[in-house]
Amino acid sequence: MRTTIIIASNLLRRLFKRHWFFLTVIGLLLAGFQVLICTIVSSINIEGAISEISQSLPPFMQALISEEFALGLSSRGLIVFAWNHPVVLALLAAPMILLASRAIAGEIEAGTMELLLSQPLARSAYLTTQIIFALVVLLALAGTMLLGVYLGLSLFNLHQVLPWPTFLPVAANLVSLQIAIYGVTLLLSATAREGGRVVTVALLFVLISYLVQAVARLWPKIQFLATYTIFNYYSPQQIVMNNLTPWRNMLILLGVGLITGGLGWWKFMRRDIP
Repeated sequence: MRTTIIIASNLLRRLFKRHWFFLTVIGLLLAGFQVLICTIVSSINIEGAISEISQSLPPFMQALISEEFALGLSSRGLIVFAWNHPVVLALLAAPMILLASRAIAGEIEAGTMELLLSQPLARSAYLTTQIIFALVVLLALAGTMLLGVYLGLSLFNLHQVLPWPTFLPVAANLVSLQIAIYGVTLLLSATAREGGRVVTVALLFVLISYLVQAVARLWPKIQFLATYTIFNYYSPQQIVMNNLTPWRNMLILLGVGLITGGLGWWKFMRRDIP
């Protein structure tokens, strides 16, 4: 048992050394984006600017903007939209996809999986270590977003516009969304031998899910498809507008992550390592 713990801790250090720079940059970008949005809100007439821009857009784009800014074309709406911006979602999905793809397929492709498992470290312990590292990374990144929005609201006296604790349930919903992405990618990683291919398929899954959910909200005939996308269960605007914690959506997303991640675990325990 003690030997397993030592090897697992060495694996954690290896993961940290490999990814710390990339993850640090992601964290700074996420926090900085929140501060930037607060800067914009404090210095520009948001309502007038967005209304003027939206009037020059086609009707379907106006409908999309109205949908995204469920709190209205206001400072509150823009601050909350920063948690649902495609850039933010991409910055968070990137490390989850990277870590899950490298956990299995990436190590096999690099030829290091056999070396890792030749040590007195069970496959279950190896994969548990990978998952723990990914969860810690995810919580840390969500924490940087909370820190960024807190700093932004404090620096520009925007707490009266939107209190900082409002974002806690939003962060919880965002974490559950990323867990679902990690679980799907881990399943792909457990069935493949090339990390690059896993990344490509996972990115396509996330992109298609996001686009289908966005288009379905504007096209009534395909609205039923939104139910089958993970992004349908993440809506910061609705959380803030209704002042609620989205337990149902979080449970659905966590269920997706646990089921797909569990299938990936099962496959990894039984697959051959070339």
